[in-house]
Amino acid sequence: MNTEPETTAAEAQRKELVSLAQTIRDYQKKREWSDTQLAKKYGGVGSTKTFIRILNGDLKELDLERWLLEYRTVVNLIAAEAGAHSQDEEIFDDLSTCTRLRLAFLDVMNVHGNNRLIICEGASGSGKSKAGEKLAAKYGRRVLHGEADGTWRSENTMLGGLLRLVGMKAFPSGTNARKEMLIAELNARRVCIGTDEAHHLGPASLNMFKTLINQTPGEFIFYGLGTLMRRLETTAYYECLQLVRNRLAARINFDALSVNDVEMLVNRRLGWKNGKGALAAKILVLDGKGPAQRLGHLAFVDAVCREARKQASGEEVTAEQFEQAVTKVEKAR
Repeated sequence: MNTEPETTAAEAQRKELVSLAQTIRDYQKKREWSDTQLAKKYGGVGSTKTFIRILNGDLKELDLERWLLEYRTVVNLIAAEAGAHSQDEEIFDDLSTCTRLRLAFLDVMNVHGNNRLIICEGASGSGKSKAGEKLAAKYGRRVLHGEADGTWRSENTMLGGLLRLVGMKAFPSGTNARKEMLIAELNARRVCIGTDEAHHLGPASLNMFKTLINQTPGEFIFYGLGTLMRRLETTAYYECLQLVRNRLAARINFDALSVNDVEMLVNRRLGWKNGKGALAAKILVLDGKGPAQRLGHLAFVDAVCREARKQASGEEVTAEQFEQAVTKVEKAR
């Protein structure tokens, strides 16, 4: 029996895994993280011992397919972070958006009934997607983060998207066959499925999510605009009411901007101290009537900080430059 193709494929997997580990190591050195910090930020790398083993090519008794999925995910997350505006786009896991979602997820992990759905809602720019990305980065392949679009109103298209999310490269075309394949995969290992832009889901795809919750043990998170919940409560979506009545574990709303989050962002983006960020945060939020609350939430804050740093040309941003940046970004919105 010819085992050469199988041996060649396994060797290619080993080489790819070591290469991915080296990519992660290079990024780690750039950020000046210890191995412990790396493992904490990206759960997909495994323990520090496992990471060192993979980095050194010591792959005996390791599940190559599993760790390839984990390390590909980590590298994709790194690429997304590195492609952003570094200091101006870094996601901080102690923001209330991230901590509220993480605490809700930890609670749902201990649920054995069907109430395993978290709905995370808020206006555009309020931090939903970044909180989901941070959760996925922390827990590796235990938490999968995907994005819906208008085509996901079709349950067939949605199932295809979820199959790709769990790592399936080939799957059948029929809806029932796709459903059975996905259910089998989700029963083989408990994972959390996070769906960004979930307001695109239609009645058929939402009903399919209800089936997945009923027949698999994992958690599900919807990230979307507030219209999702309002839609679920209408007559047209009557059959989906069980999602919010019997399947819902937590509903997190990010519409009310946190002054503490804004202060934290401003201080870290601009390197400010001595209360300057607190004053700026009050201006931006202004008891729910400020420009950040009205015009883009945390995304607005990021835009102001970028503009202020641009005006400062490498020097420390002054209060006057910050105010000018607020005015400029506000006019652009």
